[in-house]
Amino acid sequence: MAAATLTFPSATLLKNVVDPVDLQDAATKNYVNQALGAGGASIGAAGSNTQIQFNNAGTLGASANLTFDGNLLTITGNISSLNANLGNLTISNYFRGVFDAQSSSQPNITSLGTLTGLNVAGNVDVGNLNVTGSISGNVSGSFTGTVSAPGANTQIVFNDDGTSNATSGLTFDKSTNLITVAGNANVQGGLVTIGGATIAANVSTGNAAIFPIAISNLTVGALAGNITIGSTGGTVTARGTLVANTIVGSNVISNSSNIAVTTDTVVDQFNPALYRTAKYLIKAGNDDGFQSIEVLLVHDNTDSYITIYGAVSSTEFDIVDLSSNISAGNVKLYATGSNANTVVNILSTYVKD
Repeated sequence: MAAATLTFPSATLLKNVVDPVDLQDAATKNYVNQALGAGGASIGAAGSNTQIQFNNAGTLGASANLTFDGNLLTITGNISSLNANLGNLTISNYFRGVFDAQSSSQPNITSLGTLTGLNVAGNVDVGNLNVTGSISGNVSGSFTGTVSAPGANTQIVFNDDGTSNATSGLTFDKSTNLITVAGNANVQGGLVTIGGATIAANVSTGNAAIFPIAISNLTVGALAGNITIGSTGGTVTARGTLVANTIVGSNVISNSSNIAVTTDTVVDQFNPALYRTAKYLIKAGNDDGFQSIEVLLVHDNTDSYITIYGAVSSTEFDIVDLSSNISAGNVKLYATGSNANTVVNILSTYVKD
């Protein structure tokens, strides 16, 4: 049926057609009802097609920012809910714009689809947040809850080409404050501090200093079987006093201290297959005095021979008497003291064939 225009036969004063209070209003209401009921009239809508009508200062209004096409409600701008209980908010397709909810009862948003902006005034309690892609922006305030981390327990999380990752080769045990690195640790131009001591490296000149600050004692490899310091073509410099029980090179130097001597006490021995000759510098002492002795030794794999070519004593007689033989597979040097309290110190040098 074609739309028609509602007209009145004469000038008509419309006072109250909803709730008539006099005969004129009643007649007007009756006329309008009959005209609309028969389809003979239509009332024009504000705005353009799909725009939703609203009360605009007593008249019908419309806006391109609020539309409905029968399936999709589109709002261009912000949605503000002040002191309202929004209950559960479910969006199955898309939610565009900024959602600003300020109420004592926050909504339960079960699906947001593609979310371009979310502004929440208050606390956010997220039971399950699944984001496909990345989250960018700032959080002003505190975050309470847990975020699933990659890797296994104690593994340190790192940036792996833009994503978070972890490996068993880099771990931290908070109970012992222990960081474990399975591999190499490379410190460029910085300091490594261990218990107040520092390892410093000068990358530009190739120099390095271990513990350059003052420390009382430094122990290297206390439980190690072998320790290598320096290169085959370099020089190892020891400043101050170098103390060693045995120094091995082309020759071998050994130091033995405070050996108690009685009668024919073995004060030194070595494998004849390793060394051909030996030189000894001996200090002997007891209640009678002190003696310094130099001894040369050589062997022929069957017998051994010694000569004392330098001896000086603080007494009129020797503090120790010396002898040598090969016994039980070793070349042995013996000493006999002049009394029961004799003690010797020996600095030995061994020379190979």
